Amino acid sequence: AYSGRAKAYHTTKDYDRALRDYSKAIRLDPKNLEAYLGRAQVNQDRGEPRQAMDDYSHLIGQAEDPAPYLFLRARIYYDREDFKRAIDDCSEAIRRDPGFAAAYGLRGAVYYATEEYQSALDDLGEAVRLAPVDPGAYLWLGRTQLALGKTKEAIQNLSDAIELDAQYAPALKARSKAYDKAEQPELAQADRETLRAIEAEREASAASGRLAAAIRRGEVPELLVERLAAASTKLEKRPAPSSLLADTVRTEAMKERTLTLKVAQVLEACDAASVVPDPYRAADEAFENANALLEDGQFEIAASGFRFAGKRYGEALAAF
Repeated sequence: AYSGRAKAYHTTKDYDRALRDYSKAIRLDPKNLEAYLGRAQVNQDRGEPRQAMDDYSHLIGQAEDPAPYLFLRARIYYDREDFKRAIDDCSEAIRRDPGFAAAYGLRGAVYYATEEYQSALDDLGEAVRLAPVDPGAYLWLGRTQLALGKTKEAIQNLSDAIELDAQYAPALKARSKAYDKAEQPELAQADRETLRAIEAEREASAASGRLAAAIRRGEVPELLVERLAAASTKLEKRPAPSSLLADTVRTEAMKERTLTLKVAQVLEACDAASVVPDPYRAADEAFENANALLEDGQFEIAASGFRFAGKRYGEALAAF
């Protein structure tokens, strides 16, 4: 029961309560390896790798198959740049489980960090062979090939990583560098533009998450009004738009659209009666109108529309 509740606390990032429950579960049953693993993962997430390593070491000594825990401890060694111990743990994990693709991949990444590129190439090639659907293995293989001057092969493997995960920013960044080395500036620029779009989307998603959390805590309407008003002011201060500037403004406005759609979802989720306040409907209509103006290139008017929508959203949330 304690382990189950600890998992729930961990999911909600209530790390202190999660640790207390996992520790209680361990005291009640010192052979509860699941509780040791859970406590180690909580400590990692709360930025306490030393405590996590203690639990992983215990698991390595007690588990029938210690390979997964050797790998998890090796990751901490890698993060701490203790590369020798990371290699030792990965090697032992591979000895116990010769098909452990992630251990080959991590050891390859360590060899890359220590500039032992041929060893990295061997391990990462094996990681790709064992796990051909892991974009991370292709990423590190491509990085290693690029370091060895094998630009064509690097581009192919980095492209394979991106094919598996089109939003894989590290692979896009590495491939843009590979295209630069291959003197293909148009393709390098295309990857960098894709990277900027991904970063903008993630920024908008993070902002939406923060706003949703603020709504749940009752920290509205002030936060919402400030957020949207700031965005509108930023739009209004733009000089006369060029085509490049138009694209930039469009991106900013679409981030605000993502934000407000998240607000709508939160409102509807929280409203048991499914009744959305009338000011919200007015704000939503104002935002759609502003977005239409933005599509038409009427940036100054669109900015005023976004500012008006922000005020109306504030009124809706206050009423809610």
